[in-house]
Amino acid sequence: AALDHVAGANANTTMAVGSLYVVDGATLTADRTYTLPAVAAVGDRIGVMMSAGSASYEVLLTAASGDTLNGVAGGTEWSRLFITGEVVIMRCVAASATWIVEYDGRIAQLGEMSLTADCDGEAANTTTLPTSAGTPGTWTVNAQIGIAATAATGRLTVRRGGKYSATVGMRTKDAPGASALLTAVIQKNGATVRSGTNTCTASLTGGAMTETAASASADDYFQMAYSTSSGGLGCRGAAALTFLIVSEVLP
Repeated sequence: AALDHVAGANANTTMAVGSLYVVDGATLTADRTYTLPAVAAVGDRIGVMMSAGSASYEVLLTAASGDTLNGVAGGTEWSRLFITGEVVIMRCVAASATWIVEYDGRIAQLGEMSLTADCDGEAANTTTLPTSAGTPGTWTVNAQIGIAATAATGRLTVRRGGKYSATVGMRTKDAPGASALLTAVIQKNGATVRSGTNTCTASLTGGAMTETAASASADDYFQMAYSTSSGGLGCRGAAALTFLIVSEVLP
């Protein structure tokens, strides 16, 4: 049966069966929890849709206490919505107990930034953020869907828990006098989660590293960092040669 459209409230809400809650994210003044009803029959359906997204707040989805949503215990968030056009339809499969996600219309977050001014002056064999080098570089945000981006620190911050793919790449600003080791680093919350080392010669060849399906919680952030064995080689801030890409991996 079709779901009845209901205007989503800027308040914590216990949802009613047979309803599609249409939330205008521009009206949200805080995160709001939308909870499935404790009493429902097998086949009952409920939906939540974002007619407009929010850059600051989210709609959190959960089952009632004692119930489950996609195996997640009630009172604990299953996931959250905040991007324009996201929609999730849920169905009761065990009366007053168990819900599943019948249709998952979440939209994958994506963030991409590239260095647009050179950095230089890193210490040898020291993992360094481009914005923390002796001569700091400048990041420019090129793509942003849902994810939060902070160019001043080169951070891409995710807004819901789940799996993410992060990729970094770089090229040195200067050629070493002789071959040097160049390491591209993916960091999460300031700690290295993946790094890859290449030999840097007069060709200035750098490399890309990918961390596939890294687990992250809401408000975790990813950054690109680097290290050179000789020090003082820097990162090139042109032609998108130094970059960070983070994308959400949804089912």
